[in-house]
Amino acid sequence: MQSNPEDQDWFWKRVKKAGDLECWSWMGSHTQQGYGSLGIRDRPGSQGAHRVAYELKKGTIPHGFVIHHLCKNPGCVNPNHLKAIENWMNLGYAPRSVPTPKPGTILKYSRVGAVRILRPKEYVAIHEVGNKTKLDVLLYAGLRFIEAKRLHSNPGWFDKVGSTIHLPPTAILKGKRRQLDRWIRLNTPGVSALESYLRGKPLPTSQGWGMDLKTWAAKAGVETQGLGPKTLRKTWESWLVVSFPERSLQIAQNQGHTTATSLMYYLNVPFNAEEKEQMKPFVMGVF
Repeated sequence: MQSNPEDQDWFWKRVKKAGDLECWSWMGSHTQQGYGSLGIRDRPGSQGAHRVAYELKKGTIPHGFVIHHLCKNPGCVNPNHLKAIENWMNLGYAPRSVPTPKPGTILKYSRVGAVRILRPKEYVAIHEVGNKTKLDVLLYAGLRFIEAKRLHSNPGWFDKVGSTIHLPPTAILKGKRRQLDRWIRLNTPGVSALESYLRGKPLPTSQGWGMDLKTWAAKAGVETQGLGPKTLRKTWESWLVVSFPERSLQIAQNQGHTTATSLMYYLNVPFNAEEKEQMKPFVMGVF
């Protein structure tokens, strides 16, 4: 299909396109899970429309890889929202060597001060049983809990076109804050998470959120000690600093404190090589 202009034209005529950063909707058949579906000559069975879109614009899908929706919209076929990753890295999956933990399983964990830092497989496990929108917005935005609550009442702080959040002084209200204003960079999943969050209900109280997080963790078989409202913000910063150590200054500006704080606390979290690989689908596109 990739080499046949007529077939390519047939495919793209069945796509409702929008801007480069928007989701493009497949107008044909869909599976029960919401994925676009179509038949292709010389290929048995139905093919995923998102996989075909990827192949048309980016080439052959490597063996053992799946096409991950960065936007988390299964009906989207915008190539800018599609990434080829190993199957176990796709959200909701894990490699056989690190299976999703069963209830009662105690996983090793790390701390920054008294706050738990989640490893990618722990976040995936909690995400499977918890409120996905609220978990995602607190992770991908890296906001303080109170900032996320105020953002819901001030959606104008979110710039979808620029993929950023602008926090004015009224959003922060922290006596020892390092910046009067703060701009936070978002990747595609972060933009999607913000849109979903602003359409839905606001966060509960910080105490209620802490209880929810521990409830979901216990259900997922993740150790609950140290979990609280700061967990996802500190988890995100740890992942960013470990993944992009050369961007420490920008990360610190995103988070609203000094580079020294990032290096002193977050770069010291002992993630292994496998866990660093597992972070990649989450942090890709931030820088």
